[in-house]
Amino acid sequence: MANTMPLWSQDELDFWIGRLLKSAQKDKLSNLMLERYLRIFENYLVTCYERKVLENRGYYSHIKDVIEYIIKNTSSYNLMIYRINAMYMQALFRGDMLKVKDIQNDIEKYGYGNLISTWPQ
Repeated sequence: MANTMPLWSQDELDFWIGRLLKSAQKDKLSNLMLERYLRIFENYLVTCYERKVLENRGYYSHIKDVIEYIIKNTSSYNLMIYRINAMYMQALFRGDMLKVKDIQNDIEKYGYGNLISTWPQ
């Protein structure tokens, strides 16, 4: 699903992400399944950002709900990168470039700059 998102219409993508989000919210997921959902959700955020979905008000999107879900469900150490990525994407959607730069600088300062080299800017 994650690799094919750019091929789908925004309406189809929003429909399926909405279904996944409802499922994730109601089910108790194992760490492995949670991580799979998080990857899909983060790919969704990137796809929406690249499509400038927030600027096209005609679409319904789950951007805010997905970001909230990721932040709420990533309190463990091994899921920290997903939380940081969600906060980064949130800053991008808000146009808060100072926060975007702060997150980039912090990650690079701790030696993980290569992990964020593919993140949208």
